[in-house]
Amino acid sequence: MAWCGRPPDGVVVYHRSDEGLVDQAGLTAPPLSGSLAYLDLEEVSPGWSLTEGDLHFRRERTYMAAGYDAKRNFRMYDVVFTSRSKKRVRPGQVIVTEYRGPEKDGHDVLLSTAEFTARLPHFC
Repeated sequence: MAWCGRPPDGVVVYHRSDEGLVDQAGLTAPPLSGSLAYLDLEEVSPGWSLTEGDLHFRRERTYMAAGYDAKRNFRMYDVVFTSRSKKRVRPGQVIVTEYRGPEKDGHDVLLSTAEFTARLPHFC
């Protein structure tokens, strides 16, 4: 995840249901600096804390994950994924969601970490 200014306090993962958005997991970040952090959603990354829910993703669901700033009640742009699309991400890659065309939830784009870093100014 990338941010401009103040680092996020954590990440929330959620999915849509008939009742609306349902929280799947809440993760609290360790002290972050810079403008970039990598987070593994297969297991709790070192320094992070799972504070709510779990990281057990169902095959048929589409999930969204976003960093948040609790003090400013602010959420960053979501990345949208399924358990299948998440498995395509290899070490040294980052998944981002691009919103172009008619897709309601956007589409996955796999980037190398170098490409992701190069695009950071665009995300701000």
